Amino acid sequence: MSKNVLYIMQRDNRSQEAIRILTSSNIQFTPITVGLDGVGKFMWRDTRSRDVPLLLTASNIYRGLEEISQFVYNRS
Repeated sequence: MSKNVLYIMQRDNRSQEAIRILTSSNIQFTPITVGLDGVGKFMWRDTRSRDVPLLLTASNIYRGLEEISQFVYNRS
């Protein structure tokens, strides 16, 4: 099971790019679509943010494509 969680929105270009970046780098993650079944409320409680894409790892929270890209780069 993946310890990384990626909060995304449907039909959002930034969310799709984050998925592409993580997938192409072989980083496992569980995508969670914000706005479905009250997920936005859980996201706010867990991260204090509603901005997507947002990646939660075991050690940090990465907000936006720039931070997610930096996370991937630092793992290389």
